[in-house]
Order: sequence, then structure tokens, then C-alpha cells
Amino acid sequence: MISISSQTSPRSRAFFWFSRLFAGASAPRPLLAVIGIFIGAFMTSLHTRMISVGQRDLGGVFGLSIDEMAWLITVLNASQLLIAPAVPWFATVFGMVRVVGIAGVLLLLACIATPYATSIEVIFALHIAQGILLGIFLSVTLLIVFKSLRPALWIAVMAFYGLRIVVGVNVGVPMAGVFADGLGWQWIYWTTGLLSMCMVWMIWKALPGQITDKAMLKRTDWPGIIMFCGGLTLLYAGIDQGERLDWLGSGVVVSCLVGGAALALIALVRAEFTPAAFPSRAGISNRNILLGFVLAGLYGMLISANAALVSTFLSVMGGLKAIQMGWVLLFAVAGNIAAIPIVIWLGRRVDARVNLALGLTLFAIAAVMGTTLTNEWRAHEFTLLLVVMGVAHSFVFVGLMAVIVSNVVPQNILSMLSFIPVIRIILPTISAAALSAWLRNQGAHYRAVLGESLPAGDTRVAGQITALQERYAGMGAGDPVFQAKAGVGKLIAREANVLAFMDGFHLVLAVCLVALFVSLLVRAAPWNPVSPPLKK
Repeated sequence: MISISSQTSPRSRAFFWFSRLFAGASAPRPLLAVIGIFIGAFMTSLHTRMISVGQRDLGGVFGLSIDEMAWLITVLNASQLLIAPAVPWFATVFGMVRVVGIAGVLLLLACIATPYATSIEVIFALHIAQGILLGIFLSVTLLIVFKSLRPALWIAVMAFYGLRIVVGVNVGVPMAGVFADGLGWQWIYWTTGLLSMCMVWMIWKALPGQITDKAMLKRTDWPGIIMFCGGLTLLYAGIDQGERLDWLGSGVVVSCLVGGAALALIALVRAEFTPAAFPSRAGISNRNILLGFVLAGLYGMLISANAALVSTFLSVMGGLKAIQMGWVLLFAVAGNIAAIPIVIWLGRRVDARVNLALGLTLFAIAAVMGTTLTNEWRAHEFTLLLVVMGVAHSFVFVGLMAVIVSNVVPQNILSMLSFIPVIRIILPTISAAALSAWLRNQGAHYRAVLGESLPAGDTRVAGQITALQERYAGMGAGDPVFQAKAGVGKLIAREANVLAFMDGFHLVLAVCLVALFVSLLVRAAPWNPVSPPLKK
């Protein structure tokens, strides 16, 4: 045990404890490493969500148009894919401490500088840098878990890792509201910078340094990395902007989709005929892992339902701001946290498919609850629905990750991790775009149907117009007849939106049923220390 003499000067004692505080790790501290990297994973989800929710306020302070702000969010998320698939490889080559430490310091500098940026070029450059650095933290998380902890603990760790999704999606809304309307919008960035420093300190104290693996560095497949990462980046940009720019009606979207798909496909085909090429298909060649990726895509739709349906309904129908609706979204977080002990207990005792099926069933129940909404629903009415969704998230995520991890061969973990960003970023984006298109099309459909179902001269319509006309006449706000007819149009639009959101929950229910069917195709995993296979 290291001690210091009582006769040592205060300055020497301060220097001693300061050096102890910031001295690197001499032996691994797995728990501290996991906590540190989880801060990075939570930070990634939280940062992107806060910027997405606060885009109107940020667009105003940065002086960006609606189009420029939409592209800013796209490049922030897309730039994560510029490096994320290759991060496990580079972390193995250079060492996790070096990779995380450098990325954390650079992220702190980028977040400090962003609020002071004035030109659009600098603003975009700083957000691209933030995206690249956040992509590093997200991808290195599971690698640290697999290398630092024994497999028997992976289920528990994955249960807490899944919490980052619910926290990012739901806590990001009230935090963005508090920062934009209270503490100051700058804290959207500065909070991320502070969290990055906490993460770097924990990793520095938890993991000993590593010598660069020069032999592995020489085997790095740079062309494969550039093509695969570049292709995924372009694909994300095309998918994210597709709904806004009318998909095939936009040359930019078509170019991104075709170019990105071509680059990713070339990288995959090339890897089949080139030794030690990137990305290796070995990590996803197992049937259960491929089905797990399909389930992950369907799970992305369920995440989008939590992220978009509830908050968008409250914003559109209730006119609530982020700070006003944020408190109710915390019920999803509470449900997720409450379910974690049960999920861990079951995960260590039953087949991973049981957790998966239970979670999908709970999501289906939440979707059925959502199909009963009316135009009078506000935050309180969504409380139980969000709790059920939060519990369902925990079951589905742990079951899904257990299905994938329990079927991967240890020597193929790096290969499998290179495809995780597809699950984390690409598939949820496809789901969000599909859900957005569904809501838009259904809203337009119901506005047309409701408008056509009101025949000319209908006494009920005439009575409504008369009542509104009398109300507007007393207010003296323009032509009362015009105002009354416009009011009827608003009522039609309101009910069309309600029906569209109801159909959104019907879509979620359909996705749950499809996911349950796909889960039936998953075979029992071989014996593994992660999750026990179902006994026959």
C-alpha cells in the first residue's frame, strides 16, 4: 500500500494525490472500464437526440435555413459511419486506451468550439468531427465488454447497454428543452464534452496501455475500409434525406443511394475473393446471426415508434414543446430500468428467444393501446403505454443481442462487430424513414377521404360552419364566413392526423407480429456461457 509521510509539505501531498488521480492503470479494472465506455455510448445517443429535438433553436442561433439544418443533422449521424465499422480493428491495433483517449480529447475541443462557430463551413466541419468521434465510442463499447468481462456477465452488461437507447430517445427530449429554454443551448454541446472527459478518465484508469500491433497494422485493408465505410455513409445520407427530398425525385438522394450501395457491395464482393479483406463475412455467416440482423431491422421500427409516434403526436396535436412533454417520456426509462433485474435473471436461466418473444409481445400490447388514441390524448394518457414500451425494450434488446452473441465464434468477433453499425445506424434510419412516409401518406389519404365524405349542403356541416361563424364574428378577426370554413378544414386535418397516428400504431403491431414469426425461425444456439439454449 502506498502511503505518504505526515511531515511531507502540503504542496508535495497535493502533487502526490494529483499524480495518483491521473496515473494510468497498472492492472485492468473491468468494471470501471465498462462504466466508462457506457458513458460514451449513452453520450452518443443523447447528443444526437438533443440536436435532433433542438434543431429549430439551433438553426436559429446558427443562422441556418431549414434545409441547412436538416443536412447538419444528417452529416452528424452519417459521419459516424465514416469510422465506426473499422473502430474495433483499429482499437485492437493501437489499443483501446489510445483510441478512446485521443477521441475523447478531440470531442471535448469540438464541443467547446461549436457554440462559437459563425461560418456555415466551420459549423458543418465541427459537426462532422463530432459524428466521427462519437462513432468511435459507440463501436468500441462492445469490444471492451467482450475483452474485459467474462461471458457469464455479458447478459447483465447488455441489459444496461440497452438502456442507452431508451435514455437517448426519451431523456434527450426534456434535456434539449431545458437547455434551449433555460440553461442555454450551448450546454447541448458542452454536456457532451464533459461526459467525454469523464469517460476518458475512467478508461485511462481502468485499462493498461497497449503496444501497437505493427503486424496487424500492416494487414489493414485500407481499400476495403474506405469503400465499405464510405458506402454506408452515402447510404445513410440518401435514406435520411429521402423522405424530405422526395426519394427518386431528387438527384442527390438517388446518387447517394446508388453510389453508397455500389461501394458497399463492391467491398463485400471483393472481400469474398481477397484474403484478410475488410469486411469479413465470417462474423455474420451463421443463420441465427443473419436472422438476428433481420430482427434488428424490425426492432428499429419499434424504436422509431417510441421516438417518433408519441413525441410527434404530442407536438402536432397538443402543441407541446420538448420541455413540456419531456417528463412523460421518462416513464419509458423507468419501465426499462424496472425490467432490468427480471431480464438479467431470465437471461441467465432461459433461452434467449424467450426474452425476445416476451418483449415483442409487450410491444404488441403497447401498440394495441396506441390504436385507441383520440384527439384529446395528451401526456398523461401515454404514461402506461410508455412504461410497457420501456419494459419491452429491455426484453427485446437483451434477447436480440444474446441471439447474435451466443452464435458468434470467438475468432470472428471483430468481423461481427464491423457490421454492428449497420444495426445501430442504418437499419433504424430505414425504419424511421418508412414510418415517416407511412404517416405522411396515411394523413393525406384520410384528409382526402374525410373531405369527400362531407356532401355539399349537409346539415351537420352547415350547423358547424354557422356555430364557428358566430364565434369568429364576435372576435372581429377577418371575414367570419371564411374563418368558419377554414375552421372546418382544421377539424378535418386534425381527425386525419389522429387516424394517421392510429395507423402508425397498427403498423407497429404488424411489425411485432412479423418479428415474432421471424423469431420462430431462429434455431437453438449451441452451448455457450452467455445464454443457455432451450432444453428439449
